[in-house]
Amino acid sequence: MRYIVSVVLGLLIGILAVDAQTPQSSTSTAYVVNADNAEFYFHQNGTPTELGKLSIGTEIKVNSITGGRCYFSYNEKPAYIQRQLLIPKTEYLATQERIRMQAEEASKRALVATQERAREQANMTNAQQEESSQEEKSRQLKAKLLEKYHQESAKELAELEHKFAEQGLKIKAEVEATERFETSQKAKGLVKDGDQWVTLERFEATQKAKGLVKYDDRWMLPEEANKAMGLIEYHRQWLTPEELKRVQESENRFEAKERESLEADAQSQRAKGFVLFGGRWVSPDEQQQLRREKEEARQVQEKVQKWQREEQEEKERQRQAQQQEQEHQQQEAQQLQQAAQRDVAAHQCRRCRGQGVIYTAKVPVSIPGLGTTFADDEIPGPSDRYAWRKQQCPKCNGTGRLSAPVCSQCGGSGIIQENKYMAEVGGMVNVGSHTCPKCNGTGHE
Repeated sequence: MRYIVSVVLGLLIGILAVDAQTPQSSTSTAYVVNADNAEFYFHQNGTPTELGKLSIGTEIKVNSITGGRCYFSYNEKPAYIQRQLLIPKTEYLATQERIRMQAEEASKRALVATQERAREQANMTNAQQEESSQEEKSRQLKAKLLEKYHQESAKELAELEHKFAEQGLKIKAEVEATERFETSQKAKGLVKDGDQWVTLERFEATQKAKGLVKYDDRWMLPEEANKAMGLIEYHRQWLTPEELKRVQESENRFEAKERESLEADAQSQRAKGFVLFGGRWVSPDEQQQLRREKEEARQVQEKVQKWQREEQEEKERQRQAQQQEQEHQQQEAQQLQQAAQRDVAAHQCRRCRGQGVIYTAKVPVSIPGLGTTFADDEIPGPSDRYAWRKQQCPKCNGTGRLSAPVCSQCGGSGIIQENKYMAEVGGMVNVGSHTCPKCNGTGHE
């Protein structure tokens, strides 16, 4: 219901807005029909009496406008038409002028496009003609080159045929000579063995020495000869198919008898109460005894394997402990060496540079008012330029080092041992060590 009411109110507001925008009356205003076959009505006092149609562009003089109707006279009869089917004549003329100008612009653009297409077509035609000319030239050039190639090829072919004919004659002569030689050698009773001609007896002896046999006028291996004769190898023996069949039937009968014998023996053993265990027929007591022995052997084997694993693990632990001990000793030795180097560097006498002695030399000195005299000038080592003398360093008394107080935190060792109480052993246990932070490993403050 609310939707219907809202729709009705919207329509009413729209109609009022159109009425407010459209003047209620006008006197003889020129309008033009804006739709083809526009319907209008003849009326009498506002009541339509007859239907009529107007073509688009028909000009009419509107006498008045009421609501959405425009009243005018047509064929001297009162009529009216809907307002939305009309537009003012000035607007219609402006629209027609705009349409005409657009048509002219479109015609100009079409003319320009046609000219452009004509130019492009002409360019394409020229390009095609030029391309055809180039193709014709290329075709003629190819034809000339091909003709020249054919002439050269025919000449080379003729030369090759002449060479082949000469070689063929030469080969034919060599073959004929070889055949004549072989015929003469065979007439003498000789046989060709490789590159040599030997007697038949010597050739057969050579082939037999190689382990070959003669079959069907050919020398071959014994296996090849046996296969050529249709023999079959079976258990390192060469048999005919009939012999192979008889041997296999005999073996099958023997195997059947063996199975029957084994089955009879098994039934006999089972009748006696024996059982098959480990490929042997034993009594139940022996079976239990063998099972116990087998289980005991398995347990012993497991114990031996366990002992071997434990021994290997123990050896591995000892090796790792020994390796860790060696690494620890190397670290301690390295730390002590570094501490000693730092100690020496820290407490070395700077005057004698750790040598314990100093050298003095006679150096000429010019003193104003006294002339030239000599004075002792201390130098760190002997020099060849001056006469020098050696004496004990008065600062370190010849030791080369200066005394320093012992570190109060590490007691002079330079290393702090870390101990921890462990309830499992009931006392303190050493868990590691590190460089003394107070003296940096020197042992002196």
